[in-house]
Amino acid sequence: MSSCNESAFIGSKDEYFNETFDGSIDYRKLHLQNENYRQELHELHLKLVHNEAMQRELQEVNESLEQLLIKEKEKAEKKLHEIQEKNRETTEAYENQLSDLGVILENKEKRNKELYDSLHQLKVKASQNNLYKIDDIEEKLTPLKEQVQELLINLEDEKRKKENAEETIKDLKNQLFELQEILEVTKNNLKERNEVLESTREELVICRSEIETLKIVPANESCKGNSLFAEVEDRRQLAVNKVTILKKKYDELKQAYDIKAEEVRTLKTEKASILRKWNECVNIFSEDNELINKYKNRIRDLEKKLLEVQQTNTETKTIDNSFSYLESLLAEKKKEIQELHQRIERDSVDMLLQTEIKHKITKQLQYWQYKTMYMEAQLSAIKSQLELENANSSDYKLFFEAIEQHRTIYKEFPDKEEIILESDTKNIEKVSSELATLQNALPINYHKFKNIPQTTDNIDTIYKSDLLINKSYKADIGKNCVDHDNNGQLKFKDKKLEENANVIQRKIIENNTALSLKTTHIETTNLSLIGETQKLQKMVQFAEDTKNSLSDNSMIKKKQNDEKKKITKQYKTIYISSESSK
Repeated sequence: MSSCNESAFIGSKDEYFNETFDGSIDYRKLHLQNENYRQELHELHLKLVHNEAMQRELQEVNESLEQLLIKEKEKAEKKLHEIQEKNRETTEAYENQLSDLGVILENKEKRNKELYDSLHQLKVKASQNNLYKIDDIEEKLTPLKEQVQELLINLEDEKRKKENAEETIKDLKNQLFELQEILEVTKNNLKERNEVLESTREELVICRSEIETLKIVPANESCKGNSLFAEVEDRRQLAVNKVTILKKKYDELKQAYDIKAEEVRTLKTEKASILRKWNECVNIFSEDNELINKYKNRIRDLEKKLLEVQQTNTETKTIDNSFSYLESLLAEKKKEIQELHQRIERDSVDMLLQTEIKHKITKQLQYWQYKTMYMEAQLSAIKSQLELENANSSDYKLFFEAIEQHRTIYKEFPDKEEIILESDTKNIEKVSSELATLQNALPINYHKFKNIPQTTDNIDTIYKSDLLINKSYKADIGKNCVDHDNNGQLKFKDKKLEENANVIQRKIIENNTALSLKTTHIETTNLSLIGETQKLQKMVQFAEDTKNSLSDNSMIKKKQNDEKKKITKQYKTIYISSESSK
């Protein structure tokens, strides 16, 4: 019995478990169906709410439009009424005017008839009187006609005389101009001959003094005493010694001049090659600018097309009730894709800006390299002039060392790619003023050569040109930013652009610090130059005193001056050719 009970219990247990398992499966299915129905109910409820809101909005819009229609109709009716009243008033006014004009016309016609009749009567009377007067007038006119003909003949004769006189005046003016030119030529010849005469007279005086000194028998040194002749002879011997020294110096200067002339020729050839390179670089830059402008235009066109395509895609969206969930997912993905497209566009704009910056920096580099070469050529020319004029003076070596320091300072500019800002203009003005004082402090002979002020002017122009380049660079960046802000594609909220802006600001600060250090260095070097020029002034005063003592040696001075003029002409031609090549 126990075994039978156990088997029955187990069988009932299995049946119970099977029933419960089937029930749980049905429950799950029902639960899933219930959830689906709820979701559909929720979506339908949302759509219902949306439709109700749309209907309300449409009703409000319809009501507002109906009200506007009523108002417009009222306005139109008012305008029509006003126009009709105006037309009625104008028609009445015109009718009154027409009636008045008709009355005036009738009066004028009557008046015209009366005048016509009176005129006819007057003509009849005048014709009768004229028959008697015509004969008298013809008799008086005949002598007057003869007088007029005589006057016309006289007028023609006078005109011919006037033309002949004008021709003679022109010939006389031409002769006068020729005579004036001849006079100027003769005056120039006279001046040249006067100069030659003066030089020959000075030579004569020198020769006579030498002959007299040779004729005089020199006394013994023991019995000279305090006589004037002994002092004159001592001075003569000193002058002769100085003349020999000056001749030696003249020979040395001639040799130095030949060396410097060869250097100038080499510099000319270098200058020609630099100018050719510069012209080639300018052509390359113009081609690069054209290419960049074309790329920019192409990018703008492509961006416009992209925006048009995106707008058409957003407009042609189709909404289906069955695929609403998938469409929401698609919308999110499309938003992400749009954000990625915007990032790509911003990155492309950043790349363009960076390429533009690099292009402009390379331009500045080549510009500064050309300017350094040009300044070195000018400095070498100045140095050669100074060496020619004062080859034996030891104090000028310090001046040459200061010039070389300036050269090293200006060589550092193109390597560091500096961007000069508006705050540095004060330092530039200080440097230019100190260089002007240095120029005034130089000796009298150096004012003949115009290379030193021209170098200062070149420095000022270089600094100002760089300021203009940097201003144009800032303006270009501002324009690019404004254009992209208008398109709604570039904003400075992007982290990359902010980082780029911070990097540019840091570079500007570093450049400012470097420039301030350089300006202080330039100021110190300029102070040293001023001290050295003061020494030079003392040396020049001493030289002038010695020259006053050597007044008898005028021929040597003239030769030196002629050679100096030749040198200055050569350097002036070099400088003019360099300015024209610019």
